[in-house]
Amino acid sequence: MSGDITLNPGVYILRGGEVKLGGNGVLAGSGVTIFLTEGAQFDSNANETIALSPPTNGPYAGITIFQEYGNIAPLTINGTSASKLSGFIYAPSAPVFYAGNSTMFAGGDCIRIVGKTVEMTGNSSVKANCEAELGGKKMTAGRLILLVE
Repeated sequence: MSGDITLNPGVYILRGGEVKLGGNGVLAGSGVTIFLTEGAQFDSNANETIALSPPTNGPYAGITIFQEYGNIAPLTINGTSASKLSGFIYAPSAPVFYAGNSTMFAGGDCIRIVGKTVEMTGNSSVKANCEAELGGKKMTAGRLILLVE
């Protein structure tokens, strides 16, 4: 898929299939939650600009992308320098590949990534305490987190 797509606030459920972004388009939406179920995959590459933020209230407050447990499809987010992504990215059974550029997190926006493995590259800053922006949700880890070269 390429071109410009603006999602209205709401919940988007993808059962199977793939969101494959490429080219020079824009995927944007405020107050958006994307559910990936039944093996669905999210793959953003090339010069795609991503501007997504989660709902601030309701049952999905703070959640931008939710990939169901057991879905092992890799989740890939490679945004351009104009991209802005915030919220929880949750894919507990899958590898998550995340590449952000210098303004991907302008001002240190709130993002929390949960994956079987998480590989982050790029030049970004992430805000440490953003409970208010993520619908009052806290992220605690009961497992060991390591930084690997």
